[in-house]
Amino acid sequence: MRIAAATLDDLADATDCLVAAFSDDPVAEVLFGDSPLGRTPANTRFFALLLEVRHALNMPVLVARLGDTLVGAAMGDDAAPPEWPAEYQQRLQDFHAIHPNFAARFATYDRIVAEACLDMPYYHLGVIGVRPGFQGKGIGKALIQAFLDLSDRDLRSHGTELETATPSNLGLYGRFGFQTRSSGALDGATLWTMFCPKAADPVA
Repeated sequence: MRIAAATLDDLADATDCLVAAFSDDPVAEVLFGDSPLGRTPANTRFFALLLEVRHALNMPVLVARLGDTLVGAAMGDDAAPPEWPAEYQQRLQDFHAIHPNFAARFATYDRIVAEACLDMPYYHLGVIGVRPGFQGKGIGKALIQAFLDLSDRDLRSHGTELETATPSNLGLYGRFGFQTRSSGALDGATLWTMFCPKAADPVA
């Protein structure tokens, strides 16, 4: 298995990988279950936009390969993410217009995350997924560790934050040192925020 920074040519495969990985994710259901486009097309557009803007801004986008097959992807922000360029902000607004319930639901998501926000710079692991059929082979764990390694090497960063609505993920992330910071209701799902401090930088 090889893990590397995604190239522009990787983004379409990475999008397909994440859409497949999140086919039964509770947050995807909350955000896009009633999309007029259908859940899968909406999820595809959303992940494609997130991957493209993060790649354009040189934010962390990692892909895992077995041979020539892209089997996993992870993306997020570093310790000092810039604002989205106007082009991408407009594309996000256009996305909101197609999905009238999305903005309110995502605002609830953001509120839960903001309640656990720490007053220091850190990395944000926004999305991580492994293709069905390749799960359970250590690919997700390798991607998590690779993302944590990016944060550890960045002198600005005090750790890594993530969110999950999948209860079984809590134990997995806990084994990497993530600590639950908060939780909140998200239209029938529970969203947990978690933080993994650097070893020499514990969080009170």
